[in-house]
Amino acid sequence: MSCSSSYVNNLVDITARPPALNSYRFLGYDGAETLKGFYVDIDGYQCSIVFTLTVPLGNGSNDPVGFADALAIPNNAVGVKGILSGDLYVSQCGTDADLLDDFKDNYGNYIKVLPDPEYNIFGRAV
Repeated sequence: MSCSSSYVNNLVDITARPPALNSYRFLGYDGAETLKGFYVDIDGYQCSIVFTLTVPLGNGSNDPVGFADALAIPNNAVGVKGILSGDLYVSQCGTDADLLDDFKDNYGNYIKVLPDPEYNIFGRAV
């Protein structure tokens, strides 16, 4: 469960090993969106200041963005708790050029993350 949607937002599998936070990439579904949040440590405590990530519209020409585009990922961070302004496409392609190009060009084939009424979880956050 790397990404949350409203019906699974609070389920946690402590044995699961989610992708590294630097692997997440985002594009907006209906337009440019924002993700406002903070990094959390293994115990679920906030370990960074609040950041705002501006996510461009997925349209085949905008480059996907990741958490580090808003704020460097702390060494002890294992998750992000955030509030989305709208729907996002998400990939866990990291910095692999071919996968980034595929996400940029074929964003509609990727997972769509919906804003949760409370907050969305990425990575491991309790």
